[in-house]
Formats: sequence, C-alpha cells, structure tokens
Amino acid sequence: MRRHFRSLASILWTALLFAGAPFVASAQQIDLRLVDAASGAPVAGALVRLLRSDGVAEPERLTNQLGRTTLLTSAGTVRVLVRRIGFRPFTSAPVTLAPDDVRTLDLAVPGVRVTLPTVAVTETARDCADGTGALSGSDLWQSIGAALAASQLTSNDTSVHTSIETFERELDRLGRVQSESRRPLGITGA
Repeated sequence: MRRHFRSLASILWTALLFAGAPFVASAQQIDLRLVDAASGAPVAGALVRLLRSDGVAEPERLTNQLGRTTLLTSAGTVRVLVRRIGFRPFTSAPVTLAPDDVRTLDLAVPGVRVTLPTVAVTETARDCADGTGALSGSDLWQSIGAALAASQLTSNDTSVHTSIETFERELDRLGRVQSESRRPLGITGA
C-alpha cells in the first residue's frame, strides 16, 4: 500500500509540474542569405540577429562564406540586424512570421563603410570607465564589439578553420619600430 501511495504521489507531482509549465511555442525559422547590395556578392562573416517587436533580441549568428545562416524565433514581427566590421549596422524592413513558418529571406545589405580612425591612447583607464573618453560610443568601438562577437562565435564553430598567431611590436617614444616578433599559436577547427 505504501509503495502504491508513493507511485501515485509521484505521478500527481509530475502532473502538477507540467500543468504549471508555460506553453512552449514551436520555433519559426528564417533561412537567411545576405548579399552586398551593390555587387550581389555573398556577405560572409556578418553578425546577424533577429529583433522581435516585443523588444527581445534573439542570439547573434555568423554568416558563412556563402552569406547564409539560419535564425530561429517565435511567431510575430521581426527585423534583421546586420553588423559587419568596418560597415554601418543595417536593420531590415519588418518580416512577419506565422506559427511554424519557415521562410527563405534574401537580403541585400548596403555596404556603407565607416572610416575607422587610428587609435592613439591618450586617456586613462578611469576616463574610459566613466564614459568621458573621446571615443565613447564611436564607430570604432562598435566595430571592435562586432569583431569580438564574431571571434567568440567562430571559436565555438568547429567548421571554421583559422590559424592564430601573436604579433608584437615595440616602439620607442617617437613611434619608431624597435623590434617585432610573430609566433604561431595553432589552428582551430581542424
């Protein structure tokens, strides 16, 4: 009798857990292909994410050498945000997805280049931390953020093969090269 009661209690507990669980909607899918608006060439290595109308930004993905990636989201209206190193970010027109929608989207991205300045560090770490530094919010820092995000995504993707090396250059006070060295660190994704 005690064993039967324990089994019944276990079943009831499980039923209560699932009864209180939120409904999980099936994912909608966009098979995205990015091309350069001027040349029609695939845009490889772009960071893309979906921005939902409710303010949620879906996880970022990286386009492959053919300019393709797959994005998942919930039903509703989304925009595609595209970031590339050295280019202005681009946000697409709205796309509405119905439940269980699988959509192929060819998106022509304008290649509006930004000129990234030469970096000369003239501020202290404190200036950068409190936002008073001259480069706060600039295109340079947006591109650095895009480069770091792309680096993180590719380091987790074993289909991307990269070779990594360190490069060091020592300069004197006048900016003249005193020494240089390169050292290979290895190959990832192999």
